[in-house]
Amino acid sequence: MYVNRATLSSRSTVFQSMFAASPDSAEFTINDAKYDELAAVLSVNEPTPIDPTEENVEGILRLAERFMLLDATRYMESFISRSGWDDKKKSELSKKFNLKNLLQRRD
Repeated sequence: MYVNRATLSSRSTVFQSMFAASPDSAEFTINDAKYDELAAVLSVNEPTPIDPTEENVEGILRLAERFMLLDATRYMESFISRSGWDDKKKSELSKKFNLKNLLQRRD
């Protein structure tokens, strides 16, 4: 998958460090990530982000947390808030991923 280094670096200190450590590298391997989840988390800043699903929401949140992508976390909070999921599921996700904005809406 092709990404813009400058954009990712400006949104994530993790990516900034990764790219700075190997500035001449054209490829980077990201282990322990499913392609669809990685594509979804990276698409958050695109004009038409990939919609998460109930099946991949936790994976996307893990990647957003791992790469310190606050925009992706906020996007996921909004998605979860608007979803038709029951309050128990929303609460579990809020606590598991420390989704402060979603937790505040639940109170």
